[in-house]
Amino acid sequence: MSNVILGIVTSKAAIGAVIGAVIAWIITKRQDQKHMSHFQQYEGYALSAIRLAEKMITDDTPSKGLQKLDWALKEFIKRYTKATGVQVDTAMAARIESWISVLHSALDESGALEKGSRNEEN
Repeated sequence: MSNVILGIVTSKAAIGAVIGAVIAWIITKRQDQKHMSHFQQYEGYALSAIRLAEKMITDDTPSKGLQKLDWALKEFIKRYTKATGVQVDTAMAARIESWISVLHSALDESGALEKGSRNEEN
């Protein structure tokens, strides 16, 4: 039984599939980084929008996490569009939403979003 599994795992087709998957993953990551590097210069807008969303959406709001993400996304897009004149399409909005989620998680893990934090905006 183990010889059969070992034979399948070490076959050219299996090795080719793994290599193909790794290459596809690398290409996808590089494309995502290329798209998101454009937004890095607007990270301050995103951080501000996230912190404001934390203040604007109360803890007793149903689906508060989703509401905060939506509020931060809309606020970022509003500021980004005003600064650049670029209208954000659906695909770009999805990338921005993902990026804002990552930033929010990083802020939350660092404690920067805790009530009374020194990093919180006044």
